[in-house]
Amino acid sequence: MVLTGPSGSGKTTLKEALVDSESCMAAITATTRQKRPGEFDGIHYHFFTKKQFEILIAKGELIEHVKIDGDYYGLPHNSIVSNSTKPCVIVLNKEGAVALTNIRKDVFLVHLNIDNHHICPKRKERDKNTNWDDFIPDLMIDSFEDIDIPRIMCHYYGKFN
Repeated sequence: MVLTGPSGSGKTTLKEALVDSESCMAAITATTRQKRPGEFDGIHYHFFTKKQFEILIAKGELIEHVKIDGDYYGLPHNSIVSNSTKPCVIVLNKEGAVALTNIRKDVFLVHLNIDNHHICPKRKERDKNTNWDDFIPDLMIDSFEDIDIPRIMCHYYGKFN
């Protein structure tokens, strides 16, 4: 199960609820961004330096990767567990979701959508050290672009509800 949606739409919150309820097991993605308070390596993300991440890219050890706001994010091949009795849940952006659906046809996509007026205050609260005067216009553009994922998925699978 792949959860997508704009930043601040609740993807990680939903993933954690599914894992906490023991309905799903989490696939852990990789990043070069700094840990936030309360995050742990191997639980929330696999945290790497940029040099380490670039080595993973060069070795082909990632299903997909993207650079967002100067930090890398990606899905290591070994993060997806296929032999479990529980579904695997992953949080990806739209490019990652498309890349994974090109490799695996058993992907169930869930796109979370939220009004952008709710996203920005939530992001401001979570990332208090960010210079928001410069960043919010880019966040709004990225959020509106992410909302087009149903059109992208229709290209691959036809219309869905």
